[in-house]
Amino acid sequence: EDYVAQLSLLTNETEQNITLQVATSVVDMKEQTQLIRLILIGGVVFLLAIVILFQQRILKRIRIFNYMLRSETQGAEYRTLLNGNDEITDLAEAFEEFTQTIAIQKNKLEHLSMSDALTGIANRRALDIRLKHDIELSSRQKSSIAILLMDIDCFKLYNDNYGHIAGDQCLKDISKVICESLHRDSDFVARYGGEEFICVLPDTNSKGAQEIATHIIEKLKHSARPHKHSNVANYVTMSIGITTLIPDGVITAEAIISQADTALYVAKGSGKNAYSLYIPAKSMN
Repeated sequence: EDYVAQLSLLTNETEQNITLQVATSVVDMKEQTQLIRLILIGGVVFLLAIVILFQQRILKRIRIFNYMLRSETQGAEYRTLLNGNDEITDLAEAFEEFTQTIAIQKNKLEHLSMSDALTGIANRRALDIRLKHDIELSSRQKSSIAILLMDIDCFKLYNDNYGHIAGDQCLKDISKVICESLHRDSDFVARYGGEEFICVLPDTNSKGAQEIATHIIEKLKHSARPHKHSNVANYVTMSIGITTLIPDGVITAEAIISQADTALYVAKGSGKNAYSLYIPAKSMN
């Protein structure tokens, strides 16, 4: 009986201990589960924060940079939208500096492609673009346009006797004289080829064109660049062919220049150092 009583007591104690341990384990497990839940929630919040930060600081800025690239390649205007102190901002600033450098070089190349290498004035390519534009504008506005085709008299004799270096300097000086004789920003001068120059004078009638031609001839006389081998005068002279018209929308730039060339031929044949007006065949009849 004593053994049974002692065994029962031991059993109760063991049961109580086990129950207590189980209860303690359950509490610990609940605490650990709560801790794990808090850690997981914190991890998710942290990941969301990282994603949002990545979205704002990386992806959004990359999209802006991509927009800048597309705008530049398509020729559209844009303004820099990136500010900060990170690699993407540095990259955007470097890209902007690069595009500005490219733009400057492009403008220089365009200017060179439109300029005569010797005299610095416009070349034939620039003339073709400008003359086409002015013809179309004059046609729409029903206004007169004047063309002066100019040729230095006896220039081959000048080159043969003074040398090509002096001849090049002569061309530079002549182009300067012509430019100084034009008073409006809309007036245009180009080197037509060799010793020939051409002026395009928008909104200019016959009288205005003749005044410009006279001014150029007189300015050459006053500058008096020596040309002892000329059969015209003892200084460099120039003959000028003039045509004025109101474009009808059909006539081409080549046809207009051809008219000025016909007038220049007349000026050359009449003794040079003069200008001549183009007279249409109907007017002559």
